[in-house]
Amino acid sequence: MHEVLPEPIFVAAAIDYDMVVGKRHGDIAKRIAEDIRKSRRIDAGLDSLPSQEALPPNYPFRTLAELRQHRMEGGIVIVGRPTWKEFMAGMKKGWTEGLEEVDHEEILAHELEADGRFDELEEVVEDKAEHISEPKSTSSPTPASGMPPLGAFGFPKPQAPQPTPAAKSASPIPEAVNAPPPVIPLLPPILCFIHQLPWRHKVQSGAEAAYRLVLNCTRPFNPPPAEEPAPLFSDITNPPAPVSRGDLDMGKEAEAFYRKDLASTLDAIEKERAEYYKALPEKLKTARALARGEREPTKEEMNNPPMSEVELRADRMKKEKRWRADEEGWNIVRPDREAEWDERMKEALRLFIDP
Repeated sequence: MHEVLPEPIFVAAAIDYDMVVGKRHGDIAKRIAEDIRKSRRIDAGLDSLPSQEALPPNYPFRTLAELRQHRMEGGIVIVGRPTWKEFMAGMKKGWTEGLEEVDHEEILAHELEADGRFDELEEVVEDKAEHISEPKSTSSPTPASGMPPLGAFGFPKPQAPQPTPAAKSASPIPEAVNAPPPVIPLLPPILCFIHQLPWRHKVQSGAEAAYRLVLNCTRPFNPPPAEEPAPLFSDITNPPAPVSRGDLDMGKEAEAFYRKDLASTLDAIEKERAEYYKALPEKLKTARALARGEREPTKEEMNNPPMSEVELRADRMKKEKRWRADEEGWNIVRPDREAEWDERMKEALRLFIDP
């Protein structure tokens, strides 16, 4: 609700802001990583900003330098511990991965195609099967080029799934350009609003957080300490003591208030996936029988037409995308997972503080 966020102070101070909201866990991390990748591609000369002629009439045109200067004059507001974790995960991914244009849907489509869920198994009718004598020699004849080897009844032997094709880039990118940069440029200061307070204190806390941004007082980011190698067998002799990770631990105490049912998120996804695939063969059988005219549709099917095979494939693709995105998103924000960190961020991050 608006009362618990810094928005009213921004409005009163005439501060323009854009709100980025994720509908599901992981959405914000993907958005941040993609924005960083686009910015890196522009810096590398692989992409360019739209020209002034391509913009609508009377639309204010700014150069890349002007856009970045305007961005540095503002700040980044992060509300909630999950958002903070997604922000750091998106930062690390965006500044680490390559710059190739990857079609993730195409990769997933090839992976799903290779798992055999929609393969049609030929039914062998024994009374129509012809007897084929066993070969006398142990060596098998070489099949014709491009033809799979045949089984006992002349049907193709099941083949091992083909590996998923590697991600293709629109054009080859030199390794020096594609490599992660050694330094991450300075970001606008960050305002974190992460509190678990009684209702009457939330309004005051939100106003105080926004006031820090208005006054524009900042400090350097407090990074986590460098990891030291643990002594041999230390995990057996002494239980690991909790170690503070600096500003990465902001709002960590709020994770104790998460709903308990969130702990079973991955189990719920796996259960839903298992139930879907258990029902899929019967749906596929019905779709193919109706499409081939092997039987007439029932009255229920006339009133509520079942999905066709094409629709079933599209529905499966949609579900797998959601399941995998939810798994990836939950693995970012889950309480037992620490916020991501990259040593290159040390000089790039600053925080708003009280004056």
